[in-house]
Amino acid sequence: MAEELIEKKAREGLAEPTLEKMRWFVKLMGADFGKRPVTDITPQELLHELQKHERRGRLETANLLRAFASRVFRFAVATARAERDPAPSCPLSRIISVIPPSCTPLN
Repeated sequence: MAEELIEKKAREGLAEPTLEKMRWFVKLMGADFGKRPVTDITPQELLHELQKHERRGRLETANLLRAFASRVFRFAVATARAERDPAPSCPLSRIISVIPPSCTPLN
């Protein structure tokens, strides 16, 4: 399903570096996910995969992987191959701040 989404995005003219990053996300999610129907993937399995990256300190990668997984699931829902997106059910244990500490306002 992810490869199909990437092919669609390529036809729509998405930049090659962005497509490469999407392919990288597919590799990071592991071979197990790529070979299974999206309807078979549970929120618990997705969370387990995301937590592997989180435990390694790759918080931004875990966050981006969850967002990419959500895009794939939403694509599956839009093409009537899944009923829902389980990604929102997978909260990461650490919140990633988008504002670097050096940019916070002074009191």
